[in-house]
Amino acid sequence: MQDQDKTKEQLIHELTELRSQVAEPKAFEAKLPGTEMVLQESQQETQARYKALFQNVSDGVAVYKAVNDGEDFVVVEFNKAAETITGVSCSEVIGKKVCDVFPSVKDMGLFDRFQEVWRTGEPAHHPVSKYVDSKIQIWVDNHVSKLPSGEIVAVFRDTTNQKAAEDALRESSNLLKILVDSLPVGILYVDTAERIVFANNTFASWWGTPGADLSGLTVKDILRDYYTVIKNEIAACLAGKEIAYERTVSYQDGVTRDIAASYIPHIGIDGKIRGVACLIMDISQLKRTQKDLQFEREQLFSIFEAINAVINIIDPDSYELLFMNKYAKSLVGHDATGELCYRVFHGCESPCDHCNNEIVMNLRDAPYHWEYRNKILGRDFMTTNSMIRWPDGRDVK
Repeated sequence: MQDQDKTKEQLIHELTELRSQVAEPKAFEAKLPGTEMVLQESQQETQARYKALFQNVSDGVAVYKAVNDGEDFVVVEFNKAAETITGVSCSEVIGKKVCDVFPSVKDMGLFDRFQEVWRTGEPAHHPVSKYVDSKIQIWVDNHVSKLPSGEIVAVFRDTTNQKAAEDALRESSNLLKILVDSLPVGILYVDTAERIVFANNTFASWWGTPGADLSGLTVKDILRDYYTVIKNEIAACLAGKEIAYERTVSYQDGVTRDIAASYIPHIGIDGKIRGVACLIMDISQLKRTQKDLQFEREQLFSIFEAINAVINIIDPDSYELLFMNKYAKSLVGHDATGELCYRVFHGCESPCDHCNNEIVMNLRDAPYHWEYRNKILGRDFMTTNSMIRWPDGRDVK
């Protein structure tokens, strides 16, 4: 294992062992005849190992000696990573009190941790916190332990970039939530146990809990009696099927809405269902508009039916008869809606030579007047043609 890959606990343990061996060589070893040279070599190897570990780890390491019965701490050792993280050189800190070289150490709560570990001998973790003084501004994560020598060692990591990334992600998530909450669409995500993972404010408001965090509640908790209506659809979606439907629902906020709902299964990269994403749109206004248009259309057609003249509506691209009024049906002897105009009125197997579809389409909204004799019906007609918009969006004649 590379020194850079060690956990803080492993690193502190090894540093403690090596520093103990460097600082306190076993007393009896010096008394054993013929071992002095071996002991010196062993001591040198230990010192070399300690120095290599201390200077080459990617984490900052600082060793402190308590002074004035733990009222302050003097910096004894400061590795290269610590210099890089703090921007302070070893020569600027060694032999100086920690409060002098890092004046904000008390403000961030780390000094209290030093005193706690020095008194109890129990290692402690000081969670990610911000250090700020006139020269330094960083976020650091600290692990503090007491050495057998009575000194304390702090192993710390610069988490400034990580914290910035977390803050950016949090800000982005907050912005996304604001945007999603502002949408006039109910949005819901539930897990495989039908527990709500996310619900936007529109969904919560419809169900009588505006602004509430519904996370952790079940769909049944919120939907109550309506749950029995949609439980099979949720179950089908959790089985992998996409669901879409339109329905009229009476919500807890006292409003009855026409909705269009879509349930989409969330499938993980392992192929397993993770949950269901639900999108519920309020289409009440659309339904009212459609109803109004249908009423107007029926009124218009009722007027057409009462007129004692031929009124037909034809698709100029397919030549299909889309509508015939009562008078037109009586002339041809049957309801020819859906049939081809040139067959019904002219007995042809292809569009008529005199067909004016192209002329009428080019004129768009302007009417086109013309006269002709229909040989099949044996009648002369004065005709007015114009383009109108059919309910499905087609331009028809």
